[in-house]
Amino acid sequence: MNDTNANPGSPVLPIAAAEARILVIDDEPANTTILDRLLRQAGYTDVEITNDSRAAIETYERFRPDIVLLDLHMPEIDGYTILAEIADPQRLGIRPPVIVLTADATRNARERALRMGAADFITKPLDHLEVLLRIRIQLATRFLELELLSRNVNLELTVSELEEQLGDRERRERERLDRLETVRQALEPGMIRPVFQPIVNLATGQTVGFEALARFGVEPVRSPDVWFGMAGEVDLLEELELAAIREAVARIELLPPDTYLSLNLSPATAQAERFEAALRGLPGKRTVLEITEHARVPDYLALRAALAPFRASGARLAVDDAGAGFASLRHILDLEPDVIKLDISITRDVDTDRSRRALAAALASFGEEMGIQLIAEGIETRDELEALRALGVGHGQGYFIGRPAPQPAAPTWPPG
Repeated sequence: MNDTNANPGSPVLPIAAAEARILVIDDEPANTTILDRLLRQAGYTDVEITNDSRAAIETYERFRPDIVLLDLHMPEIDGYTILAEIADPQRLGIRPPVIVLTADATRNARERALRMGAADFITKPLDHLEVLLRIRIQLATRFLELELLSRNVNLELTVSELEEQLGDRERRERERLDRLETVRQALEPGMIRPVFQPIVNLATGQTVGFEALARFGVEPVRSPDVWFGMAGEVDLLEELELAAIREAVARIELLPPDTYLSLNLSPATAQAERFEAALRGLPGKRTVLEITEHARVPDYLALRAALAPFRASGARLAVDDAGAGFASLRHILDLEPDVIKLDISITRDVDTDRSRRALAAALASFGEEMGIQLIAEGIETRDELEALRALGVGHGQGYFIGRPAPQPAAPTWPPG
């Protein structure tokens, strides 16, 4: 099995996690031991294992499972024979869905199993997250089918409404599987391509650092926000952020020696055990960690404790997107950052909009009083740059100054 640390979340129906009866038929004890542990960790408490294919049908009759995980290739009696027995139309009741497990990924094997009544097909080596998601889809279908049978015609929900509900639920789960596969493609070697946007001193034009931004070599083209949002939906945000950080850190030698590298990460990734290893090779004094999460942080003390060793080594902490919402202001107050990055929503039209100008001035004054460096993001015109400089904002970045590029380079100054 491929071991993933992703947590697929709770099953669709509460009963699926608490009471679903899962029968695993596989002649390899090593496989069934891993599956048994995986299922129980996911919340399934009623799991029956058999390694003897000759006892499979007897166990099936006794256990009356809600779902069956069936290995196709076993000695004595193979999975196709067991599948035919389970699918026998003479058996009463709704037969449970059968997910076949096999290392034979050929089209013939897949089509034969599906023709014989298999509900789904997973190839070995098994991926933990995929196994749990496919079980969840099949159990949702199973319990809704049972619900349809048990409902009286006088109940408020009609059969057609329940079928529509079932279809929507299956569609959402399949969309989740599609997103999972897409994010996994982005995690393949060479798919994350870092680019670097210069950060300059607005008074002197000196390039002081570069923000590492991720680009992805997977079609169709999507913005980084979409990629990281998608990764969060399938519990792979930490994986994607760490992969992007590793790719950027690996290119530190491309940066001018007197500049720093600014890395984006969520609070959860900052507290991950593997985060320190991802920064290996990057000197602390050349590191800025940008906290990007827009949601509330449940435990600021824990986050501060996780960041403390990095700050002690010389790394600086930045709060990204300041002014974009309540969460960023809480970050400023509770994390006491070294750097505040003004969101583009403040920078845009700051030269003509009184409200934006007043807010930028207030943050500049706050930064000066607290000894916090301000960086304005998204500077796109000369007038915006001049207005920010006049307001006391010391540093900035944006397309007007320099676009993100694979090869970090100091922009010409003055720009334009």
